[in-house]
This record gives sequence, C-alpha cells and structure tokens, in this order.
Amino acid sequence: MKSPKLKPQAKLLQEDLTDVLCEFDAVMEDFTSPVEKRHFRYDEHLKTMKRRSSASVSDSGISDSESECQETVK
Repeated sequence: MKSPKLKPQAKLLQEDLTDVLCEFDAVMEDFTSPVEKRHFRYDEHLKTMKRRSSASVSDSGISDSESECQETVK
C-alpha cells in the first residue's frame, strides 16, 4: 500500500523540476542571443557570487600564520 503523501510529494517534485527546466531553457536561449540583446547580466552576477563565496571561504577566523603553525605541529 502506498503512502497517501507520496503522490502529492511526487507532483511537487515534478512541478519543481519543470520550473527548473523552464528557467534553464530561458537561460540557454538568452546565451544564444547576441550580448546586447540578452535579458540578464550574467557577468555581473558571476562577479558578485565569486566575491561572496571568496569572502565566506577566506573568513575562517584563522590567520595564515596560525594555519601554517598548526600544519607543522601535526
């Protein structure tokens, strides 16, 4: 016997997948158009995301000298 929750969950997953695939298609279509006709600024978005990720990675709270010291102690 199947759980009654299984069907609604499967439908939600299918809707989510459909939404993602539609967004992917829109992005791919945008990339195939000339740069001046694109709807989005992917280069600016990419730069922003790189800055955010590098800031979160480099802000570990341990300085480089402390991490080097820990490596030599091991």
